[in-house]
Amino acid sequence: MRPLISFLIPTLRERTTKFNSLCDKLFLQIEEHNLQKKVEVLSICDNRDLQLSVKRNTLQKMSSGLYFLHMDDDDRVADDYCKTVCDEIMKLKDKVQTLEELPDIIGYNQLCEVDDKVFIVKTNPASSMGLTPCGNQYDESMNHNGNIPVYQRVPWQYHLWSRDKFARVYRSDADTNAKEDQNWLKRAYLEYPQSYHNIDKILHYYYFKNDGTSTCQ
Repeated sequence: MRPLISFLIPTLRERTTKFNSLCDKLFLQIEEHNLQKKVEVLSICDNRDLQLSVKRNTLQKMSSGLYFLHMDDDDRVADDYCKTVCDEIMKLKDKVQTLEELPDIIGYNQLCEVDDKVFIVKTNPASSMGLTPCGNQYDESMNHNGNIPVYQRVPWQYHLWSRDKFARVYRSDADTNAKEDQNWLKRAYLEYPQSYHNIDKILHYYYFKNDGTSTCQ
């Protein structure tokens, strides 16, 4: 049976601790909910011999799931991430006659903490923010009555992308580590019209401080 999801995780030997922490959490969820046939986790580890774009392209080619997502080795996901997204895909499959009718992209919410700013990012393909980092748009006035500000942004690489539609959208040699994700997204959006489905739940976390401490993108 074809997996539902392919996790694609490039890493470095010097980042083994971060990588193992992410994988331990994923495999715990996979085992707990008996998802071994529905989820595959693929990774490439090296000593900076390969450019990040090359590793991501190779992982895309290796993937076999209905959907793939690009993760960084310091990503943080919800404790019920695997079960939630697998259940949602199965519900969507039950509603269609062919796999081609499934959404091209499946998104979900992200909780961000950037220095002293806390906000939620929801995905919207029509967002006027486009590829702009949400932290750059933070507005203190939105944080009223104790509510966390909510932003909308187009789907990002850590969301679920149809393999049959997007596996052929590769990163180029010109995509250096900086903004390689944004460059790939630009090509993905130009390549295909997208149908989109959203899971209105926080499943991904982003943490960043100016001292260089960060998790996920």
